[in-house]
Amino acid sequence: MVAPHMSIRQRGMALLEAMIAVVVLSVGLLGLAGLQLAGIKSNQVAYERSVATMHAYGVADRIRAGMSSTQYKPPTLSEAQAAATAWGAENVLLPGESIVIAQVDNRFNITVKWTERCAASETGCSSSGDRSFVTEFLP
Repeated sequence: MVAPHMSIRQRGMALLEAMIAVVVLSVGLLGLAGLQLAGIKSNQVAYERSVATMHAYGVADRIRAGMSSTQYKPPTLSEAQAAATAWGAENVLLPGESIVIAQVDNRFNITVKWTERCAASETGCSSSGDRSFVTEFLP
């Protein structure tokens, strides 16, 4: 039964308004879920970078620990690589991780490489999925 003060054209408008509100709300919630997913992905990348930084500094500390305390004698490249190999064997936290040491004069370049944990088709992934962190170390 139609209320006397409503015209025939106004029937069903409340239902239409409710359906539009549900559509707008669902689009907003989908956007919020996408934002949450992007935040989680960014957090994972930051975690992997901080682990790579920790590993590079750990290798530098291992090289320093192997130096003589009585006289200054810079370590050789083979000693530095042995320290990196020992550190890498004990501390593997990243997928496909490798530690490479290069010597330039008295300085060592420590490079930590790893494979990013994502599919290549995901947004924000590098094309090859490989990442690296490089630091220069002067013993």
